[in-house]
Amino acid sequence: MKKILFVLAVSFFAFQLSCFATTTISGQTGIIKVVPPGGGAAITIKPGETVPPIVDGSTIIVVTGELTVATTTPSTVEISTRGNKISLPSNTTVQVSNNTNGAVKVYDSMGQSDIKTSDGKNSTLNQGQTIVIAGNIEAYQPPALNLGPIDTQAQIDNRRKDISPTTP
Repeated sequence: MKKILFVLAVSFFAFQLSCFATTTISGQTGIIKVVPPGGGAAITIKPGETVPPIVDGSTIIVVTGELTVATTTPSTVEISTRGNKISLPSNTTVQVSNNTNGAVKVYDSMGQSDIKTSDGKNSTLNQGQTIVIAGNIEAYQPPALNLGPIDTQAQIDNRRKDISPTTP
């Protein structure tokens, strides 16, 4: 009987811990994807959409914009953006910005996070520290430019040595 009560007490305690363990996302301004642990189909979340509960050990991919991710005991999560990986142990909060110029900015407001950059460098970010990583520039696709019609015919004025477009 004592063994059964002990098992029930331990199970209840473990259940309580798992109920309160969470990973939360706030301040999302861009598109993110959440990949469950062990792979599987990624869930795409756009700004303004409700973020579903995030399973412990998931990977959050920051496609565009910025967000804040917080974990509680015993949850852990990994953030991936532009080939950079940020590992968040439990009780950690970081803000990640994926800038259009190719840079990634990470601010650790609580706890300690580990960062592995796309070029293979490892570093630890302590509470209150910020790191700016020059991102994978090859992955950045600038927006298409619409220059309109271009006059390819030019006339040369030999007196001024000037090249100017022809006029109709």
